[in-house]
Amino acid sequence: MVGDRGYDVLSAAAEDVPTIHVLWGYGTPEESAEALATAHSPQALAGLLLHRGESSVSAVARSS
Repeated sequence: MVGDRGYDVLSAAAEDVPTIHVLWGYGTPEESAEALATAHSPQALAGLLLHRGESSVSAVARSS
């Protein structure tokens, strides 16, 4: 799941769906606490999605 608000992240987590929180929408960085990863730009999101399942996703997950 890709979302820009904390309720996107929390709703997905309630269903065990991993979420990437994007920071170019309406949410704040604080809303990404439960997300698998945070993307600061569309290019960063593309990188996360293209490297799904690789260790690089885990390394980026809490880099914000």
